[in-house]
Amino acid sequence: RELTLYQREISEKIYRLTYYCIEKLRTLSDYTVYSKPNPCGIVAFKHNFLQSEYIASVLSEEYDIAVRGGLHCAPLMHKALGTQDEGLVRASFSHFNDTSEIDALIDALSKIKG
Repeated sequence: RELTLYQREISEKIYRLTYYCIEKLRTLSDYTVYSKPNPCGIVAFKHNFLQSEYIASVLSEEYDIAVRGGLHCAPLMHKALGTQDEGLVRASFSHFNDTSEIDALIDALSKIKG
């Protein structure tokens, strides 16, 4: 079944947002990215020294940014990735988001120290 023009525009925007986020995350030396650009809006990453739940908590409490930290109901995937001990941080984007929100996320992540 073919996507409508509106659905295609939404998918393309979400793809661009994930691409933008991934490229920005790659500029942060303390983080590793586990996602590729995608139309689902999911970007998974981790801090190289801090637990994912800690990162998620700081983002929520200090920056009012909602992400999820942990194993995300996928323990076998985390075992395969080698992230079963610290988990991953997962940011989820929709077509309602924009690059300024990603810039705020990147700025906050750059300030989080262990």
